Amino acid sequence: MPVRRHHEKSRHGCIQCKARKVKCDEAKPVCGGCNKRGAKCSFQDATSSFVFVSEFNGAQSKGSSIASPPNSANPDIRPSITSPPASASASGSIAGLELPPPPPPPPPPLQQHHLPLAHNPQSLPSLDHTRHSSVSSAPSQPSRSNALSPSIASAPSEGIFTAAERDNLRLMRYYMLFVYKQINGDPKQFALWRDYIPELAFQHDYLLHMVLAMSALHMAITNPPSTSPPHSTPMSPESSLHTPPSASAGPSSPHSSTSNPSTSLSASPTALALHHHTLGLSLFRPNVSNVTPSTIQPLFAFSCLLAIFAFGAPRASQHPPDILPEIIHSISLLRGTGTIVRQGTELLKTSPMAALMLPFPHDPHGPLPPRLEAALAHLAAKNVSAHVGSPEIRDAYTQALAVLRNAFLLADERPGSGMVVVPFSIFLPDRVALGLRAGEPMALVLLAYYAVLLHQLQNSVWLKGLGRRVVGAVWDEVGEGWRECLGWAVGEVQGESGTGRNGLGGN
Repeated sequence: MPVRRHHEKSRHGCIQCKARKVKCDEAKPVCGGCNKRGAKCSFQDATSSFVFVSEFNGAQSKGSSIASPPNSANPDIRPSITSPPASASASGSIAGLELPPPPPPPPPPLQQHHLPLAHNPQSLPSLDHTRHSSVSSAPSQPSRSNALSPSIASAPSEGIFTAAERDNLRLMRYYMLFVYKQINGDPKQFALWRDYIPELAFQHDYLLHMVLAMSALHMAITNPPSTSPPHSTPMSPESSLHTPPSASAGPSSPHSSTSNPSTSLSASPTALALHHHTLGLSLFRPNVSNVTPSTIQPLFAFSCLLAIFAFGAPRASQHPPDILPEIIHSISLLRGTGTIVRQGTELLKTSPMAALMLPFPHDPHGPLPPRLEAALAHLAAKNVSAHVGSPEIRDAYTQALAVLRNAFLLADERPGSGMVVVPFSIFLPDRVALGLRAGEPMALVLLAYYAVLLHQLQNSVWLKGLGRRVVGAVWDEVGEGWRECLGWAVGEVQGESGTGRNGLGGN
């Protein structure tokens, strides 16, 4: 029996030779068998830049697609394949086998944009790129994903939220839990402020900043610092007009003193409120002149929140400011949003925001409580006698009295709605607004009457005590000749008059 001649097997031949069950000479880039037959060889598809690592000693062989086994005596040992480098072919095939496409490159790092802060920027702490000390100082703990991915383990700081980002998340959560119910106090509109407005805010940065500002302001009012000095008890009826309310007065906070949410923020709620208010206003102003069907709703929502913020901001101060300049500034701020209301009325009527529109009362000639009717008539007569030689000024104040009357009628139709205080500021004649800033007595008396509307809403967390403070400040500012016009307003905020419709006095 003839002895079979010894030959070496080809264990790494091309796919074509294996399919034909013939020995492959493993020549590169085309084996001899495929070259003779003029067939395509699978070696042509293999790249020469793959690296093979031995499972035993990690030896690598670059420049060839296959590494020699470390032990020639055991040819069955298979090398293992590492991930191909970035220079691999885009088609991604190895020996005729299709590979999945390479993963997309990672996104570039987020860029933080800083806008200048209004008011007093030096009083605000740095709110950007600030990391919690507990996060930055703690050693990174290895995780299962880090152990499997050296690229992740090599950069443990990537993906850690900054303190400012954590603050924003906490503020949004706080808004969704508590603040939306306090916007205007109407349960019929809770869904609008809880669901619809936040969704709009995620599409418009200026509105999102204002939502966060409202959340921070609410937190500052309902969770004041424990070091706030107590306010003195008023000693006389007149002095009681000037006593600012305690920050903790009004609706009880949803938090106990032991779970104050403001303690988890990296900055004070007051600073965060001012920060987001300033940024939102900076982004809002360029859009005021661009009222379109797609922008009217976020612009109007911002205006509503701006009004509430303007009236509520003085309550967040540990040292209550002079209230007259504050309230006059708030009215001026609201007047700037009148363009939105005037240009977008028809667009808003067919939107979910229609429920917030209160431009005119249903019955402009409806009656008011007798004591208020008498007070307004006395004020109208005072206007005529004070401006005998200035018909233009007299007519402006006559128009302002009509706007004030409409505001009281709206309050009578919509008791408890916080939006009733907005139309007066928007529709106030320009000449009267100028008189407010100049301190004209007639304008200040009108402001005191308007403050009674604010006083009616004193159960609101934003307006608690505001009306009483404004009336007291006007009483001090005007002379004796005008104080007789303030009798009705003083009686309303001190609760000395009878109770009629809407708490306005009279019957």
